[in-house]
Amino acid sequence: MSFTLLLGLIVCNAIWATNPLMGKILMERFSPMEVSWLRYFSASLACILILFFKSYSNPLNRDIPRLKKDKKLILFVFLVGVVTFYGSPLAQYIGLARSTATENAVLVSIEPIAAVFLAWIFLKEKIKFRDCLAMFFALIGFLLLSNVRPSELGKSLQEFNMGNLFLLAAMPMEATYTIISRAIGGKLHAISLFSLGLTLGIFILTVSLLLWNIPLASTLSDLQSLSYKEAVAIFWMGPLGTTITYIFWTKALEGASVFAVSLTLFTQPIVGAINGALILDERLNFWQIIGALIITTGLLIKTSKKERPDHVGIN
Repeated sequence: MSFTLLLGLIVCNAIWATNPLMGKILMERFSPMEVSWLRYFSASLACILILFFKSYSNPLNRDIPRLKKDKKLILFVFLVGVVTFYGSPLAQYIGLARSTATENAVLVSIEPIAAVFLAWIFLKEKIKFRDCLAMFFALIGFLLLSNVRPSELGKSLQEFNMGNLFLLAAMPMEATYTIISRAIGGKLHAISLFSLGLTLGIFILTVSLLLWNIPLASTLSDLQSLSYKEAVAIFWMGPLGTTITYIFWTKALEGASVFAVSLTLFTQPIVGAINGALILDERLNFWQIIGALIITTGLLIKTSKKERPDHVGIN
């Protein structure tokens, strides 16, 4: 993995690590389901804007005929829409309403494990010794960063609330996007996979809002009185934290393994902890700082040697 690609992936994760904080800001006014809808609705507007400026080379013009010929690609788009852009945001924001932004960022460290496990099952990706060593360092760092110690294990389990269970449930749903992006292997353009999956997710979210008697018209009218902080939160979570980052993530998976890309997700707890210290007035203790350094070591182990990407796919 090149340094430029690594840097881009780390920036994506830094943006995602701030999403829970932005979600907390919006949930002071909106329900978790409304926050999910606002995030992906604003992301869809940004996607439409990108497609407009790429009208001369719109990837959908190339990929729609491919979908008609390959039913498996339709299944992949369906899974992205239902699992990643519908199930995942519901679980995330219902969980976030019952948990904290910092815990959310820390629990994201479970996603690489889910992604690697799914890649091993469905993509037949091999796990090399360097991968195992890097994952070992990252997991040790995660445990220290989340303040888990053997002597406090029982207490930690007792304090594990339902909100965190929802957040954990969202991790394999998010990992599904990574697995499908890698499985497609460039058969669909990154923008096509994202835009089609997002459109389906938005449609199901909208129907769910109507079925659950959540007044969408009231949600839209509230947008007229958004504060500056709330407007920034919607832009951060939608156009920036979904459209731009997901498209970049999809492109990265065309030339790198699921393990290599997913490993950068371990930077989210670091950024989340920093956000907690600076914004939520939560301070890192000595062991959490050591944990952040160990996670960084795991990233360096993985990226210190260039690897040739393997072509993988679901047969």
